[in-house]
Amino acid sequence: MLLFITALSSAAVIATALYSALVDRPTGQGLWRLPAATSAVFLAGSLIAVWGEGPTGFIKDMDASLWAGQIWVDLMLGFAVAFTAMLPEARRLGMAPLRWALLLCISGAIGLLAMQARVLYLRARA
Repeated sequence: MLLFITALSSAAVIATALYSALVDRPTGQGLWRLPAATSAVFLAGSLIAVWGEGPTGFIKDMDASLWAGQIWVDLMLGFAVAFTAMLPEARRLGMAPLRWALLLCISGAIGLLAMQARVLYLRARA
């Protein structure tokens, strides 16, 4: 059930990102809530996985097959592209890039979604 909720939330976040990219200046004051909620739900699911399999449980899956390695590299490239795409506006809004980069390195998509939520929140307040 948690996977379904996360997948549905992720689809909504992708739609929000597309809307944000296509509209020069989104006017939605609450637009930030969607990536924030998705980040929180995904964090809950990740904590359950860490509790059940330990903090390094993902490592055994990383080298399980060539596909697993390819997916891992693909995720890292996607995170890097998304982070660098958000970075100019994050800096303009006064966010500390190093902190967000560290959060992204530690938490992956959870940190990336939190960063997107913060950028959208600060953009709405500007």
